[in-house]
Amino acid sequence: MTRRIAWTLVTLTSVLLVLAVVPLAVPLAARERVAHRDSQRAATRVIAAAAEEHLSDGKPATLMRKELNAAARAGDCAAVSDSSRLVASTSCKAAQGEEAEELVADVLRGREPEPPESKGRLLTAEPAGDVREPAGAVVLARPPLRSTPGSRRSGLGPRRSVPQRLPPPCCCPSTSPAG
Repeated sequence: MTRRIAWTLVTLTSVLLVLAVVPLAVPLAARERVAHRDSQRAATRVIAAAAEEHLSDGKPATLMRKELNAAARAGDCAAVSDSSRLVASTSCKAAQGEEAEELVADVLRGREPEPPESKGRLLTAEPAGDVREPAGAVVLARPPLRSTPGSRRSGLGPRRSVPQRLPPPCCCPSTSPAG
């Protein structure tokens, strides 16, 4: 009799937890997708601000290259274009190609394009300079969020885990008694 009561309590508790947790997980996943897209657009704007300094104001490209290198270290692909050519990019080519060229053309016309996917990455484009008459455009490609349970992350740490070097093995003295 005690086993039946225990199994019933375990079963009811499990069902209640599933009914409570699953409906909460759906809005959280949607919020995380929106936060991912917002952080991608913010990263694109940072690069666009640095590119505008170079393209419009004629300043050296060092700040723009620094931001492109930071994007590459974060695992993003980025490309900066002016009205006629590619000015600079990360080594990754996902921010270049037909979809990216269409985004650049839309941005240079003063439109806000709908971001597509390219090579499995989400693309965003931002104008470098004035929105109505930009000096150029920045395209940033970022991998989409994975829907696997282990891929959840907080907004406090890095987006991707970076392999860390382990310290060298400890050379401990032997534990045998001195003799």
